[in-house]
Amino acid sequence: MDLVFSEAPSVQISRLLILVPQGAEYQAIVGVIKNNPHSPVILAIPVGRLAVTRYLQDWRQNNPKFFPAGVILMGLGGSLSAEFGLGQVVVLESCLNYQNDQANQEQYSDRILTDWVEQKLGRKIRRVQGLTSDRVITDATEKQALGKRFNCQVVEMEGSAVLSFFRQLGIPATIIRVISDEVGQSLPDLSKIYNNQGQLNAIALSLALGKQPIAGYKLIVGSLKSLKTLNKITKKLLSSSINDDDFDP
Repeated sequence: MDLVFSEAPSVQISRLLILVPQGAEYQAIVGVIKNNPHSPVILAIPVGRLAVTRYLQDWRQNNPKFFPAGVILMGLGGSLSAEFGLGQVVVLESCLNYQNDQANQEQYSDRILTDWVEQKLGRKIRRVQGLTSDRVITDATEKQALGKRFNCQVVEMEGSAVLSFFRQLGIPATIIRVISDEVGQSLPDLSKIYNNQGQLNAIALSLALGKQPIAGYKLIVGSLKSLKTLNKITKKLLSSSINDDDFDP
């Protein structure tokens, strides 16, 4: 299925499906999308590769006749390279599936849709390779090692599953991430904040942040900055113009 976004961009935008992890990331952009006169469909997805796969399978079963022109996964991500700092906007050209200390089954974003996203958001965004992890990577040393080992620049938790799912349906998909933690930044232990359904446990998150207050504070500050950028690029993505003069991540 080929996309042609060069004509009637507002109509094409209305045919997009936007996927965003539930919680703060979803809240950062849902108002922008629903207030747009040519609003695309937006879904709040669970966190994690397995959880999002189950979610999309159920969604497809309930919406068998819905074929969007393209799918864009949006949200935050962690840096695996010193080249990509806090607030940097990236488009993932591909994602490796990382599980049990092995990375395989590389999935690729649709080239035409990715080109369109880059054109809309402007020259300040960067194209990268992503690593889709089955867990939150919190240790700075591990982040640095993973980036070098697999030649990936960004780590996240849903990309390879989303690309694989929609590739099987013949629907183009791509991924936009905003860096919320840097490669040299260790995070609190977040291993217990999500359940098997990919839902956030707010109490577990509060406890994790409280146990490591300095790291927790840095994570909160970085996330808030990146969520503002996520909101801004959503407005840019849905605008009718192609001009990045007012875009400053």
